Amino acid sequence: MPAKVDTYLDLARETALGLAGSVGAWTAFLDTASRLYKYPFADQLMIHAQRPGATACASYEVWVDTMRRYVRRGAKGIALVDNSGDAPRLRYVFDIADTGTRRSSRPFSPWEINDGNLAEVQLGLRQAFNAEGEWLSSQLQDVARDLAEMYFDAHRHDIAGIIDGSLMAGYDEGELRDSFTKAAYASTAYALLSRCGYDPAAYFDEADFAFISEWNTSEAVTALGTAVSENTHMHGGKSVASALKLRTGYAMNPNKTENGKLISAFACDAHTADAEFLLAKRQYKQYTGRDQTSDVIAYQVRQSFKPGEISPEEANRIGVEFAERFLKGKHAYIVCTHTDRRHIHNHILWNSTTLDCRGKFDNFWGSSRAVRALSDTLCIEHGLSVVEAPKRRGKSYNKWLAEQRPSLLIDIQAKLAEGKGAGYERWAKVFNLKQMAQTINFLKENGDMDFDELSRRAEAASEKYSVLTEKLKATEARMSEVEELKKHVINYLRTRETFRAYKASGYSKRYLADHEQEILLHRAAKKAFNDLGLKKLPTVKALQAEYAALLVEKRAAYPAYREARAEMKKLLTYRANAETILGGKECIANTPSKYGHR
Repeated sequence: MPAKVDTYLDLARETALGLAGSVGAWTAFLDTASRLYKYPFADQLMIHAQRPGATACASYEVWVDTMRRYVRRGAKGIALVDNSGDAPRLRYVFDIADTGTRRSSRPFSPWEINDGNLAEVQLGLRQAFNAEGEWLSSQLQDVARDLAEMYFDAHRHDIAGIIDGSLMAGYDEGELRDSFTKAAYASTAYALLSRCGYDPAAYFDEADFAFISEWNTSEAVTALGTAVSENTHMHGGKSVASALKLRTGYAMNPNKTENGKLISAFACDAHTADAEFLLAKRQYKQYTGRDQTSDVIAYQVRQSFKPGEISPEEANRIGVEFAERFLKGKHAYIVCTHTDRRHIHNHILWNSTTLDCRGKFDNFWGSSRAVRALSDTLCIEHGLSVVEAPKRRGKSYNKWLAEQRPSLLIDIQAKLAEGKGAGYERWAKVFNLKQMAQTINFLKENGDMDFDELSRRAEAASEKYSVLTEKLKATEARMSEVEELKKHVINYLRTRETFRAYKASGYSKRYLADHEQEILLHRAAKKAFNDLGLKKLPTVKALQAEYAALLVEKRAAYPAYREARAEMKKLLTYRANAETILGGKECIANTPSKYGHR
């Protein structure tokens, strides 16, 4: 393997490991990934390592031949590792900042959400994911949550194989699923929100990304980063065929469909539906001579039912009835009924191409409303509940709370004993039964606790968590420093002789051109040493020993950190629920979720 390729492979591994070093490092990478969403994780990682501020990257040929721009003289290409051949090799891309325009240049403007495409984007999310939220931000978060779950279910065996050596070592499948889906959800939602022009800091705080320290190996980070990259691209950086296979695989998961008993199909075999749908799309072009303007292979609708009202078998039959009425026998479809959640729900997927392969599904304006209307009609016909139309949110909960003057001396236990009241009733409808029971049990066990005491406990838990977080961050920061210093020491030693020869050549331009990468690494290392004020270089062995000691310290501190985090979240939840019980009639209606309006 060429030395230069080896150097960049080392850079990729070091950068991946560094992403787990701190929340800031991970979210900074997500910012890069959100802009370069069409690239796979490996390329996003290399671009981030070399040019974290890059906004739009393409090859020299694309900039010059396709966009008719010129690449500035002296511009340094961003090296990407190409593994498509027999051996890894380097290819280079350039950021738009490296280019300039000519009279003949094609206009370039990055895609963004605006008044002209917002409705279309929201319609697409409703059709593909049944994301019915009124606000795009809440839709994106709902989609991110679904994508995280689907990705884990499709790749759980691969993910299980990368946790050795990480802080997740020893997790069972349930613990790993929980850890991965939370990490993938938050990261995917962050990148999607950023991509669509939202400030992710308004929806997530640093505590939401504390999980990153668990993904403390380059293999683990790569697995998580790959999931985010694939989920944030329209087709996950993959072919539309593989994207559809992922979706159908999730829908037909035997753990969700009672071992496949709750799967129905029309005009296709459910197990090969993805291949059949793709074949129909190809036959459409063959029969008509036309390309479909959209690369959509299939559409999906989710149909949910009120808990306790319907059997799985009846839900599946209603899903089939919906597909028959909506598609009118023109499109092949599958209906998969999931029972893994408290509410039974259907995943209904249908072929975008008609059965005769000469037409396509008309994704008409207002189709999401037609879907909802038909589903509600079926529920009414079968004597089932329908969901009321969502209403716009009012003022934020924090604003509402600031306007209130609740008596903090009210005994919470006495309030519950009064018959619970309307506030309790609304709270019980919004929160799940498990959370409700936990909150009430806690209050009953601490019957003489007033709101002040509960608040003090929550604040004390938050303070403890903050102290442990800062300690952990300091350890992680030093680990990052040690890793960075080790990298520079290694680079310095590897390139010392090359730089001496360069100096002896009288700083020859030809010699520089032949050994540019080595010389740049040498200069970067010397600059780092000067910035740190080092008079004597530490040995690689000493740095490795310090890093190992810090890692032991981090692992020893992590159980207490996790325990403090769990205690803080528990007490903050109890306090929020107590506020709801005591807070008056507007409390529930105006409470946004943690991650923004839903």
